Order: sequence, then C-alpha cells, then structure tokens
Amino acid sequence: MNMREQIEKYIKENQLNISDESMWSFDESIEDELLYLISHGIKTATSSLYKFYEMENEDLPKVGNLSIITNSKDEYQFLIETIRVEIVQFKEVSSEHAYKEGEGNRTLEYWKKVHIDFFNNELKEIDEALKDDDLVVLEEFKVLVGVKI
Repeated sequence: MNMREQIEKYIKENQLNISDESMWSFDESIEDELLYLISHGIKTATSSLYKFYEMENEDLPKVGNLSIITNSKDEYQFLIETIRVEIVQFKEVSSEHAYKEGEGNRTLEYWKKVHIDFFNNELKEIDEALKDDDLVVLEEFKVLVGVKI
C-alpha cells in the first residue's frame, strides 16, 4: 500500500474531514531535508508570514486542522494535525520554536538567518522586505501517518 492509500485509509477509518486546500508542500530547494526531518520526528513545527494569509484571504491554521504534506511530485508524504498555533512578531520567535523546526543546529540564531533569507525571497514578489515587527504564524504539528525516509 502506498502512502496515499495509507493516508486515505486512515482518514476513512477515523471519519476525518479533509479538503484539497489542506494539501501543501515545502519549497522544492529544501524539500528533501525537511521531509527527512519530519520523518525522523525532528521537525515538529513550521512558520509562515501572516501577511500572505491576509493577501490571499486564506484562513489561518487552527488547532485540530489536518493537512497532507506532499512532495514536489504531489505524492502524499504525511498526514499531520496542527496542535498549536501562535502569531508573533518576527523578533519574538522563541528559541523553543526554532528548536522544534529542527533545521541546522536548531538554534534561534540559525532559524533567524535562514528565515530572513526565505521570507525576504517570498516578499520580493510584492517589493517588500522583512521587518522585525512583521507577524509570523508559528505552527506545531504531530504526524498521524507518514513515510519513513
């Protein structure tokens, strides 16, 4: 049984509701690393800019939301459940959250360096640059079903 079938079976057996809008993937340039980190229980959190939720009129994540993480080929990788959501200014992201994102040496210093670059790259599309008081949506999640990498 492939991962898509396993996830669909889990959803059906547990009578869960999940929409196509709840499927997402990581940036292809870092996808392999992040999927590996999730599969080994190292990455249990993620972050995104609040501004893009507003601009795209998209609902903010909520505790209990289910998502399917796919790879760049749209193959199912994980079914996750959001267990915590917090909105803070970029400058207020905690070292605890940085650790849970699992990247690099898991320090806040590393997290900030990588995310300044990542968020600025996203903001280029709208001719803006990241500011310390920009809001960031911090999510923690648990894997319900997923691949082993």
